[in-house]
Amino acid sequence: MRRTGTAFVLLAMFAFPVLGCESTDDDSILTDSSAVTSIFVDASFFMGDVPCAALPGGMQSYVAHIYDVTGQQPVALPASPPVSCSASVTFRQVVVGRRYRVKIDGYAMAPADLVPLGGHSSGSGTMLLRSNPDAGPVTPQWTTHCKDVDTVKDVRVSATQCEPLIAETTTTGVAVDPRIALKSANPSLACKEFLIDPMGNPVEVGDVYAFDVRPDDPGLPALLNLPCVTGGAAPSPFTQNITPGQTYSFRVEARSDAGGPVKWGTSCFAQAKDGLVVNASCDPLMSDGAMDIVLSGLLGPDTCSDAKVVTYDVSYAGPPKVSVTGAECTKSVRVSPLAPGMHTATLIGYRKGGDVALEATCSAVVEPGAVTVATCTLL
Repeated sequence: MRRTGTAFVLLAMFAFPVLGCESTDDDSILTDSSAVTSIFVDASFFMGDVPCAALPGGMQSYVAHIYDVTGQQPVALPASPPVSCSASVTFRQVVVGRRYRVKIDGYAMAPADLVPLGGHSSGSGTMLLRSNPDAGPVTPQWTTHCKDVDTVKDVRVSATQCEPLIAETTTTGVAVDPRIALKSANPSLACKEFLIDPMGNPVEVGDVYAFDVRPDDPGLPALLNLPCVTGGAAPSPFTQNITPGQTYSFRVEARSDAGGPVKWGTSCFAQAKDGLVVNASCDPLMSDGAMDIVLSGLLGPDTCSDAKVVTYDVSYAGPPKVSVTGAECTKSVRVSPLAPGMHTATLIGYRKGGDVALEATCSAVVEPGAVTVATCTLL
């Protein structure tokens, strides 16, 4: 069968404020004598051998899209909300004498698990997870379309001739758009760009020139020198070596000039979901970093014992000056905020009773927007 989905790509950009359709589980709608001009869609028209059940390989819900194809360019009308695969849909906002095409998106999720982009009555055919709308659009598991039908005055026309359902290849991935961390920075940041002042001179505005995205998972490639462009396309998502259910973290670095030093940094996180491209959440971009001092393990696996070390003190000359006394041996001490570069603190450990057990220096190269664990050396 020849796919017709190409004709619908452009239509995804249309948004409509009025839904103009209804769904029902009542088959009496087929013989309603008070029918008005409308187009009727029932799941039995297109389900074929796909079971309507919450079982592996079964469909639970669908969204019906409708397009006016009378002219050369199809025009999208509001889509139906997600409805059960045992329900039907009636489109009433159609015009007598026009020709319409119905497209179906099927999902292995219950209707209550989905919500249209913009809300239930938005008419959008793009579905989001109700439990996590920020995860990105949900890809339908099946698609099909029905033969074009012509509307007739005061008649409910049924779109009964539908192509067999096609199982879509779903993609599991994680998308990282580092620009989402710009506004949450304190103060907020913006992509760098050049404007022309009233005198015709170029003026540089903004902060960030480019990003690097470095996955913590060594099986994922780094994305380097991504230009910071306001309104530009997002980077391609990570789709290879992504395991559903696993949480992925990414180090994001930002530069103010081409080839310049890293000036800001942050971390982004996302849990992969089967069949979805999930958008990562990012902490704010920061120009400062932090150093963590960890004593446990410095004298072996039993460092934190009554015979060795119970508490410790940390002293950092600054800026800012930090002095921590009586920290539990099993707890870490964080020194922040610190400017990027090498930083060194001193450490004194105490046995039970207060005797000095050890002295050490702890150093770390601090990076913007990151916490670095210091390396401690006994004196």
